[in-house]
Amino acid sequence: MNHRGGRAGFVRVRDGRVCVIPDYSGNRMMQSLGNVEATPLASLTFFDFVSGDILYITGNAKNVVGPDVQAIMPLANIVTTVEITGFVFVMNSLAVRQKPESTVDRSPYSPPVRFLAEEKESSEISLEDVNVSLKRIKVHTPSIATFTFTSSKPISIKPGQHAIIDLTAFAGKEPYRHMAHEGFEASLNDDCTRTWTVSSSHSSITQTFELTIKENKYGAITGRLFSLARALSERAPELMDNSTPLGITVGLIGIGGVFTLPTKTSKLLMVAGGIGVTPFLSMLNAIITGDASEIWDVILIISTREPHLTAELVRLALGTNPSPNIHLIIHIFTSVFWTPVDLPVTMHAGRLDVSFFQTLEDVQDRTVFVCGPPAFEETSIQGLRSAGASEGSISRENFTY
Repeated sequence: MNHRGGRAGFVRVRDGRVCVIPDYSGNRMMQSLGNVEATPLASLTFFDFVSGDILYITGNAKNVVGPDVQAIMPLANIVTTVEITGFVFVMNSLAVRQKPESTVDRSPYSPPVRFLAEEKESSEISLEDVNVSLKRIKVHTPSIATFTFTSSKPISIKPGQHAIIDLTAFAGKEPYRHMAHEGFEASLNDDCTRTWTVSSSHSSITQTFELTIKENKYGAITGRLFSLARALSERAPELMDNSTPLGITVGLIGIGGVFTLPTKTSKLLMVAGGIGVTPFLSMLNAIITGDASEIWDVILIISTREPHLTAELVRLALGTNPSPNIHLIIHIFTSVFWTPVDLPVTMHAGRLDVSFFQTLEDVQDRTVFVCGPPAFEETSIQGLRSAGASEGSISRENFTY
């Protein structure tokens, strides 16, 4: 018996009766792979700590390694499949319960959820033998910068989509470890694959795109990227505008996401928390560089600790000349006093709260996009619902890739 946990959904189900479990370091005490090889009959037990229900599953287990894994779960290296032969569901069985209304402090070691090959969205594009090279770095603040990449082959990116990048060649492959220092748990046995929203817009096939990234305090990848940016700005500033001589080339796994700009003109409501503004930069730029005869009505709501930077990024996305095909209203919530110029901005002191959405008259008539940290998204969606937005009108980006 080996305890193994993860984020909600880390066990996937295919064909209605096969559980797929990606291998990762687990509880750092023992690996279950050897047990499966020795005795392929296995059992799985799932607890619901709120209701007290328990699901027991038995089945035939098999380890899958090498190229065959990619056909099952593209971003995993090893998976264990359990073909279910029987189950027992016992209601109200667990004596230990999670207190009502209490929150759970999730383990910092849990890796991102990996999805099955058949779960990939129709907009997800897998790319083979496509590399991207670092072309330019623009530092906005000590913790936010835009990295420009060029691809070895032409690619298509819809406004709002993300790029999935394998940065092993840049960060290096760390040896297998069982523990990590406090704060660095998420980097344990890191596969160096990262997903970032593309902040530039592209109306057709392109080979250049931008990623506006916020440094993670304990990030194994963002830490290296920003260390590079700081070193170049101090010692070789000329390489900031042309980083090609550095020869930094990494793999582009794919382009994906359905959090994209509608294909027809629309009344939009965009709600961003912090760096969650990045997909909206792409969407806004696509609107103002698109068909001038298409008129867009857009409300952009931003909650940020850095209003100066956010406004500058929006201004860059909109270009220098006012566009006649967009009616744009911007609301910025911040604790930093600031008077905006050259933008249609209304400033609000403090954080965005639920009640603000009820001050907007036509929420129910708009296509809504929400992007930000989970708590921010939950608050925003609660406010949108109270203001009359329908469930089907709200698109929510996955900010915790």
